[in-house]
Amino acid sequence: MNQCPMCGDALPDRAVFCPACAKQARCKVCRDILEPNARACVSCGTAVVEGPASPVSEQPYPSAAINVLHFKEDRRGRALNFSFTDAAMTTVGETLVYALDNRLMPRDGRGVQRGVHNKAQLALPLAEAAADLKPAGGLSSEIQTEQKAQGLAGAADQELLREVFHQEGTVLQLDEPRLKADSKFDYARRLALLFVYAHEQDGRTQVSRADLNIVLQKVLDSNSRKFLRTHSGFEREGELYRLNKQGRDEAKAALKRIFDIAVDGPGWMPDGRGKAAKEDADSKSTSHLAGKRGRKQSPKPKEWAQKWKVGHASIDGHSLLERRNNADKGVFALWAVSKVATEDGKVVSEHLLSKFLLEAFIFKVDSRTLGRALASNRAKGKALKVSGGFQLQPPGTKWAQDLVAGKSV
Repeated sequence: MNQCPMCGDALPDRAVFCPACAKQARCKVCRDILEPNARACVSCGTAVVEGPASPVSEQPYPSAAINVLHFKEDRRGRALNFSFTDAAMTTVGETLVYALDNRLMPRDGRGVQRGVHNKAQLALPLAEAAADLKPAGGLSSEIQTEQKAQGLAGAADQELLREVFHQEGTVLQLDEPRLKADSKFDYARRLALLFVYAHEQDGRTQVSRADLNIVLQKVLDSNSRKFLRTHSGFEREGELYRLNKQGRDEAKAALKRIFDIAVDGPGWMPDGRGKAAKEDADSKSTSHLAGKRGRKQSPKPKEWAQKWKVGHASIDGHSLLERRNNADKGVFALWAVSKVATEDGKVVSEHLLSKFLLEAFIFKVDSRTLGRALASNRAKGKALKVSGGFQLQPPGTKWAQDLVAGKSV
C-alpha cells in the first residue's frame, strides 16, 4: 500500500484523496502519486484540484469549492444536504467520514440545545481550497447582524447571571435572593426559569428535576410543583428540563427585572415577609434612625463623587464599568475613593461604597450585594475585608490603573 505524499499515512489503492488529511494524493488522469504540495502532476501535467481537461494555466489556483456539505442540527434532529461532482464519486464515502467525524453520533445526557440551530457548512476536500469552510452563497448582512446581536446579548446575560448564581463544583447556588418577585409563586417561577437559563448559558442545556427541587426548596409547594410539571416554557425529557423560546424569553425578562434600577425593592423574599411587609419594615427602620436617634445619611459619598468628577473628568468610569461585575465595580470604587478622600477613604463600608457608586458612576448596587462581591474570590487580593468595611490592596490599585489605561484586565 502506498503512502500519502502530504501526511505519510497509508493511501488505499483506489483513493485519489487521502482519507487521513483529505488532500489530493493521486493524479485524476494518470493515477500517479503526486509530489508533495504539487500544483500539477509531474507525469502528465494535469493540474491538482482541477478537472482532467483543465490545464494549469486556464484557471487560477486555488479554485472555489464545488463539493459542499451542509450539516444542520436543531431541536428536532439532524439533517444532511450535500452536492458533489462526478469526479468526487470515487472518494465521497471516505470524505464524508472525514468531514463529519462524530458529528452524527448521539450526544450525552444533556442533549442538543433546544431552540438553537447549529449549522456546519463543510466543503468536501475534492478541492484543497475548500479547507476554508464557508456557506454556499454566504449569509445576508441582516442575518450576520442579527447573529452578532444575539451573541452580545448572550454574553451580557451570562455576566448578569454570574451575579445571581455562583458555582460550587458542578452545582449552581443562589447568590442573589432578591428577585423582585410579586409573590411566593412568582418567586418560585422566576427562580426556576433563571436556574435553567443559567445552566444553558454555561453550556449545560438540561437540568435535572432533583437540582430544581434543591434550589427551590424554600418555596417548593403544590403550586410550584404544578408549575414545574405543566409550564409551557419547559421541555421535559423524563426528569430532565430545558427551556424553549418561551421559557428563555421569560427568564431573560426576569433577569432584566433584577438589575432594573427603575424597579424598587427586593420584592417577595423567602424569609416569610412579603413585598409590602419588607417595604414597611424598611420605612420604619429609616424613620427610627432619623427620628429617635437623629441620625442622618452620611454626606461623604456625595462629597467624594463631586471631588472625583472635578479632579478626574477625563475618566469615563461609567463606560469602563458598564460591562463589569459587581466585584470589579467595588474595587474600582475603592480606588476612586482613595484618590479623592483623606483618611476616611482608607477603609470604606459597603454602604458608603454603594452610595458612591451611584453618585459617581450611576450604578445602583445594593450594599449587601456589593459586600458579598468584594468578599468573593473575584476580588481576592484586590480588596480586603477589615473592621468597618473594605480596604484597597496594591493589586487592586494596579488593576484599576490598568483599566483606566485601556489595558486588558
